[in-house]
Amino acid sequence: MTVTKLYQSYADGKITRGAFIRRLAGFGMSVAVAAAYADALARPSSARAADVATDGAFPDYYPDYYPDYYALA
Repeated sequence: MTVTKLYQSYADGKITRGAFIRRLAGFGMSVAVAAAYADALARPSSARAADVATDGAFPDYYPDYYPDYYALA
C-alpha cells in the first residue's frame, strides 16, 4: 500500500488511527509525526482551514519588495 492510499483509507474511515500510525511508522516516519498527521486528518477540513486563516490576527509587518510581481496574478 502506498502512502497516498494509506492516507485515503484513513480519511475514508477504512482503517483505524492505530493502524494508520503503525503503517506510517513502517514507512520510516517517526511515531510522533505519524500521530500528528493522524490528528490533523481527524479534524474536519473547515477546522484545518481555520488554523491557516488568521483573520487579521497577525498583520503583515514587512513591506512588499516586489509589489508588481503579485499584481500580475
